Amino acid sequence: MNWYIVLQVAMLVDGFFTWTLVGQGLLALMAGSQRNENFVYRFFVTLTLPVTKPTRWILPSGASGFTIGAVTVLWLLALRLVVYMAFHYFGLVTPANSGAITPQ
Repeated sequence: MNWYIVLQVAMLVDGFFTWTLVGQGLLALMAGSQRNENFVYRFFVTLTLPVTKPTRWILPSGASGFTIGAVTVLWLLALRLVVYMAFHYFGLVTPANSGAITPQ
């Protein structure tokens, strides 16, 4: 099994959810109080539901939408780091060549 491809797919999924949440937040700022009428915003909410639902469950019920989004993005970034470090620790991926000339 090519572990590099598994790592890249995991990073792709994590990045997809992270950047969709960032886009959702920026769109919420631009649309203001009318954001729930915006089709794209509702589409982003639907796409990010799998990652925001656990965050809503863990955070107190009075947490705002901004707090839930920000905490979810931070957790996704932490997950990204943990997954990469785990793959590196177990030797499943090697760090990129720094460009240094290696002696032979």
